[in-house]
Amino acid sequence: MLSQPFTFVLTADLSATEPPERRGITRDRVRLMTINRNIDRVEHTCFDGIGEFLRPGDLLVFKISRTLPDSKSHYSQRESNFQ
Repeated sequence: MLSQPFTFVLTADLSATEPPERRGITRDRVRLMTINRNIDRVEHTCFDGIGEFLRPGDLLVFKISRTLPDSKSHYSQRESNFQ
C-alpha cells in the first residue's frame, strides 16, 4: 500500500501552459492521473472517465482559476523570493 506522499516529475511537455481549448482539446478530455492506493497502481486516463474512480461520499475540489504563465520566469538569482 502507498503510505508515503506520492511524488512525480512533471516534464515540460506534460505541463499545461495554456487552457485546453487553446491546445485543441475540450475540458473533459484533459489528462487525469489517479492513484489506487489499495493495489499500488497509477492510472492515466481523461477527465471524462472520472466517474469510474468515484465512490459515494467522495469529495471533489475543483480549481477554477485560469492558467497563468510560469512565475519562475520572473525570478532573479539575487532575490530570495519569487516576484
